[in-house]
Amino acid sequence: MVGIRDTHVGHANEVIVYYVYEHWRPDKNECFYVGKGTMPQTQRATTLPRRAFHMHGRNERHARIVNKLAQMHVEVEVRIILQTPNLDQAFNFEKWRISFWRLAGVQLANFVDGGGGVSGWKHSTQEVERIRKRFTGNKFHLGRKFTEEWKRNISLSVRASKTPEVRKKHSDASKGENNYWFGKTQPAQTRAAVANANRRRVWSTESKNKMAATMTGRRHTDSTKEKNRQIALQRWARVKAEKDASRLN
Repeated sequence: MVGIRDTHVGHANEVIVYYVYEHWRPDKNECFYVGKGTMPQTQRATTLPRRAFHMHGRNERHARIVNKLAQMHVEVEVRIILQTPNLDQAFNFEKWRISFWRLAGVQLANFVDGGGGVSGWKHSTQEVERIRKRFTGNKFHLGRKFTEEWKRNISLSVRASKTPEVRKKHSDASKGENNYWFGKTQPAQTRAAVANANRRRVWSTESKNKMAATMTGRRHTDSTKEKNRQIALQRWARVKAEKDASRLN
């Protein structure tokens, strides 16, 4: 049964999708980290999962592996292995995956067994103000000098994760049969929750203008047009069949 934590609704009634991802090192063809992230349902088709592809802010063990790969001019391979609106399912799957690799003898960069986190957590106004005052005027990095090698490694790591080839590789890794949801359907209650949240969404004028600007001048390729045409034909054929069946009944 879908509970309170199953479908998290964020700003403007956006449904949040939870995903579990793995970081692989191509030099050994093995996983070295398992993590969980979130992203709005509306961004799934247009945006890469931010946390999965962000290599900064990780623990020291993870950073050492990423830097070593960067020195070899090899990028981290990111695999999205689960997408779900159910937070508990994401937590449990993350825990199971970490346990799976450890039992297989793989040395993961994870320090904990997974299944934790604060998805959807929001600080109170008082807490936000306390944090702001604490870090205002922070001079931790003032005057700090990075070595040329360190800066070069950071640059290589960032550039390697943004090349068209890498983006295509990540995209292909979650398409078709590689996608966790291929051939599967969400429970009716979950689909109803997503549909209700989408119906309640109210787009601001600024958001509408941004979407319009993004689509202005955009041209689909002939293959995309044909693909969309076939999808539309299949949809109308299905609707017609349903109407005909209802008349017979």
